[in-house]
Amino acid sequence: MTDTGPSARAAALQAILDNAPIGVWYQDPTGRLVFVNRAFCGAIGVSEDRFLSVPHYVQLLDETTAQVCIASDKAALAHDGPRSSREQLRFVDGALHDLDIVKVRVTNTDGVFWGVVGLSADVTERMRSDASMKRQVAGLRKLSEVASQPGLEPRESLRHALQAAVEHFGMEYAIIGRLAGGDTLAVEVHVSPAGALADDQTWPLAQTPCGPMLASGDVLAFPSGAPSIAAPRLVDLELGSYLGVPLHERGQIAGSLCVFSTRRPAAPFDDADIEFMRLLGRLVETTRERRAALRRLDEAHTQLAAIVDSAMDAMITHDGNQRIVLFNAAAEKMFRCRAADAIGKPLDHFLPERFRAAHRGHVEDFAQSGTTHRSMGGARVFALRSDGEEFPCEATISRVVVEGRTLLTVILRDVTERDRAEATRRALELRAQQTQKMDALGTLAGGIAHDFNNVLSAILLNAEYTLQGELPTDGRESVEGILTAGNRARDLVKRILTFSRKQAVARSPVFLKLAVEEAIGFLRATLPAGIEVVGRLDPNVGRVAADRTELHQVVVNLCTNAYQAMEEHGGHLEITLKKREPSPHSVPIPGKERAPYLQLTVKDTGIGIAPENLKKIFDPFFTTKEVGKGTGLGLAVVHGIVEK
Repeated sequence: MTDTGPSARAAALQAILDNAPIGVWYQDPTGRLVFVNRAFCGAIGVSEDRFLSVPHYVQLLDETTAQVCIASDKAALAHDGPRSSREQLRFVDGALHDLDIVKVRVTNTDGVFWGVVGLSADVTERMRSDASMKRQVAGLRKLSEVASQPGLEPRESLRHALQAAVEHFGMEYAIIGRLAGGDTLAVEVHVSPAGALADDQTWPLAQTPCGPMLASGDVLAFPSGAPSIAAPRLVDLELGSYLGVPLHERGQIAGSLCVFSTRRPAAPFDDADIEFMRLLGRLVETTRERRAALRRLDEAHTQLAAIVDSAMDAMITHDGNQRIVLFNAAAEKMFRCRAADAIGKPLDHFLPERFRAAHRGHVEDFAQSGTTHRSMGGARVFALRSDGEEFPCEATISRVVVEGRTLLTVILRDVTERDRAEATRRALELRAQQTQKMDALGTLAGGIAHDFNNVLSAILLNAEYTLQGELPTDGRESVEGILTAGNRARDLVKRILTFSRKQAVARSPVFLKLAVEEAIGFLRATLPAGIEVVGRLDPNVGRVAADRTELHQVVVNLCTNAYQAMEEHGGHLEITLKKREPSPHSVPIPGKERAPYLQLTVKDTGIGIAPENLKKIFDPFFTTKEVGKGTGLGLAVVHGIVEK
């Protein structure tokens, strides 16, 4: 199978241009020669390797010739389209040569400057034949004009090539034909008098001069000053002149390029005419191949762009200066910024200020490390949305070098929701663990309280019975002390039973503000004067389904706990009640929908709670107070009531 890849096509083009009788070269924007053909090297007297080894070709020329070439290059760059000139240059052999030169400033379809293509013909020996020289220069000009129009559609570009041939030879017809089957030629593109020819018109090869031309695989010219391939159909077709060359595709003859007329030319076709036709044929072949390659490249680019934009993760590519050159659709959504606004900005525009200096250093180190891929692993990187919101993300960075240009691509995944879900899961697990622990302790405490209550009932009953009889004074005081202590113990048992009780409590609509005000009134009457009690209650709060007695107990227990933290030095006790909307970051209550709720806050200026004790404050019987000053049930009871 014939190799048709880019390297094969490049080799074919190299061979074609090396066989051209005119000098052909291509220099990049810096002036370095990238391509020279044999004719150019032979005319100048410098080898191809020597030309391509110097930063600028003028270093190989004498000073006067170098200045002429530099001025010519500048003029070509400033010129819109091909620039033709006749230059007198001194070559390495020391002799002066007259050259007809055409230079074309070449850009791609996006207008990016690629370099200069030059064509040169040594016309020193042809100065005596002005007519031939002018014709050759005109042909070169037409070829360069066709070659310098990369933005045209393929068919239109080929039509321009045919028009150049018609004008150059002064003929009426020009055709690019393709082989349709083994013995038929179909018109692909044509230039002709109106109505004379049609696209896709076909002829049997045996009835046209193209048949013997394609069979030979070489140029057919009639009339010609030199012997040419026999063309018996010329007379039958009443053609006065014909010039055709075969066209190749993937190394095989695939069609023909020809010009013809019913008139005879003023002079037979000469070598310059034949060479012009050959060059035009190669230009047509190259144009068709290049257009096909560009179509494939555009399709690949479109597919790649679609893949990048369909990615779920943000993809940001930046250059060696850390300026953004690619910003996909996921990045637009993640950073709330349009790609058009992001392109050209520094990458650290999307980083919090405190991380930018360190990030620049990390990226520079990675770019120079030789490593092509690096993942941040489980570590969190913080990024910045266009509206100023910070968010956590996971990042992977990769490096690629394209035509000497280093590009780094960062792939980012926003883990805000994942972190939020993980925090919710941990909070729910802790709540479940706390509930299980409270249930176990409640069951244990309830069992002990029931047994203790039975014993305590007997003690109180006997104490009350004893007081009814005659007792000495000191004995009565002792029994009364037993009765007082027993009643205190009974209250404690009731609190333990309240904590351990699991049965449903009868709830009814309660105005929470009134219940809290009642508790505040009770507290102001019982707390020392050194404790300032302040209530900040929203008058617009509504009712809640609760047990009024339990609500009273919640407020009193919380405030009593706060008072005990300020008992020694006094302080400020603030009770706040207000309506709140659910936050998207709040931990949901199992079995409950997110809805507006009432928030009761008790705040004091006491000594506070040691960090190591925060996880244990709702545990039953846990207290930091002295022996006899606390049971460790106040906050546990509050927790139990709220949980229910």
